[in-house]
Amino acid sequence: MERKNIVTYMNGTENKEACRHISCATDDNYAQHCGVMLCSLFENNSQSRYIVHILMNEATLSADNRKRLQRLVENYHSQCVFHNVDCTKIQGMPDREVRPLGAAAYYRLLYASILDSSIHSLLYLDCDLVVNGNIDALFNLDLGDYALAAVLDSEFYTDEHRMEVPLPYRKCMFNSGVMLINLDYWREHNVEDKLLHYARVKRKYCLHDQDALNAVFHNNWLQLAPKWNKFNSGYLGKDGFLTEEDRQEYIHRPVIIHYLASLKPWEDIPGLRYRELYYKYLNLTEWKGFIPRRRPGESYMGVCKMIFFSNMKLWLAERNLSWMFRLVWYPLVTIKRILFFPVRILGKK
Repeated sequence: MERKNIVTYMNGTENKEACRHISCATDDNYAQHCGVMLCSLFENNSQSRYIVHILMNEATLSADNRKRLQRLVENYHSQCVFHNVDCTKIQGMPDREVRPLGAAAYYRLLYASILDSSIHSLLYLDCDLVVNGNIDALFNLDLGDYALAAVLDSEFYTDEHRMEVPLPYRKCMFNSGVMLINLDYWREHNVEDKLLHYARVKRKYCLHDQDALNAVFHNNWLQLAPKWNKFNSGYLGKDGFLTEEDRQEYIHRPVIIHYLASLKPWEDIPGLRYRELYYKYLNLTEWKGFIPRRRPGESYMGVCKMIFFSNMKLWLAERNLSWMFRLVWYPLVTIKRILFFPVRILGKK
């Protein structure tokens, strides 16, 4: 299938060199959230002009949602470029069984071949986040010979998961939700083939493109301060903070808030940290008036439990006390494995 680009040019701005390249990937399920993310970016960086590259497929992103996103970008005097991704390259990619993400989760592995060679770097942003501050410093960062820059991931990875990726023992993983990407490096080292080859193999653990990116770039990524990708859930160990200033900015002045895992503000989850920011920017878009609903089959007690642990982990991370959570978590996981080992064995018979 021939790849087609649906291009909308910027109104009143012809100097593309002065523009910054931003990218995201979406479908109809995430079009609203993509709009919120872009609106938050523009509202907090009104002095800048952007070329927004939206990776999509015409079959899964409706014309109506494309027009809404296009109008949003143009209203902020920036340029919108829709890239219709050739999905044959990612056919048959594994997906997680619980709340699968679909093909869009793999689009960003194709940047080197999708984007023009005149684009040397870009900032990738997940759709499930809000930009709540100025991001000039990210674009002023010199990547040098690094493939990308990202924030240390907060999620709990077992040694079994690291071995499956594979990563060296206790090697840290980065979160792929916010990445400053060195496209020159990607092209020069032909990383697209390596990423696709890795991602195509079905494994017990599935974090989509993130595992592939960590496997290929585990020795060649630059760690960013966590204020550039603060998770509304999860914990951050001491390795996540490069300096004490990093920790203070993470607590008091995070620039990007990432709604991680299943804790999404567009679902009816009262008490969720940073939920109000999502609706602040939502109400500035064509999706305003959206009413959140609880996930089917989810109990009130289940939601309360989820929020309690989420807020506890975030509270510990902000105080550099994440080791306390792991001190309890490691023994509990070990005990659970021992107790349920006979059940797993019998279940396979």
